[in-house]
Amino acid sequence: MRRTISILICFSLIFVFYICSNAFAENKSSKLNIPDNIPDSIVYDGKGDSILSIEHPQGAFVLYIKGNDESRHFHVRGYDSKGDSTELFVNTSEPYEGITIDPSQETVLLEISSNGNWHIEVRSIWTCDIIDSIGTYNGKGDRIVLLDVDAKLAQIEGNSAERHFHMRTYGDRSNLMVNTSEEYSGTVMMKYNPYILEVSAVGNWSITLS
Repeated sequence: MRRTISILICFSLIFVFYICSNAFAENKSSKLNIPDNIPDSIVYDGKGDSILSIEHPQGAFVLYIKGNDESRHFHVRGYDSKGDSTELFVNTSEPYEGITIDPSQETVLLEISSNGNWHIEVRSIWTCDIIDSIGTYNGKGDRIVLLDVDAKLAQIEGNSAERHFHMRTYGDRSNLMVNTSEEYSGTVMMKYNPYILEVSAVGNWSITLS
């Protein structure tokens, strides 16, 4: 999955995330201001090539996408209200299941290229897993994870299949920690007060915070 993220787009995500957290929050003990009530997901099911107009739950959102059991070409691209492309969320010839994000939070239309059934959920960002303590988190495939922990370093392992492997955090600024097509093992800095982890991967991966 290709990511081309400008400073403006990063700030859009940061702004939306903080606005929605402050609007919902009553729990002040969390770095994230986790809301007591999480909006319901908006679910779409379809088959074949489609143009899908999507609604958003209140606050920042992520996309859960599943499809391509036939192992053909499967492509999901987003567009904003002006018809400009936002993100290429999925582009694969393998069965796909993952969670991804539009940093601009402006996607209102999805262009889907598929030979079979597909399932898409527009979910509140608060449905994502939360890392709330120092230690190891194990994941698989594309994921968005919230960071409710103060960490300085991240030991990252993954991409044994030697596909595209990408890890980025969002905080006061975005930080591209890993971007490779080779198997990866290394330790990087956790910069800019991160609270969102974006992972693009095929197969298993892990991140150990310290």
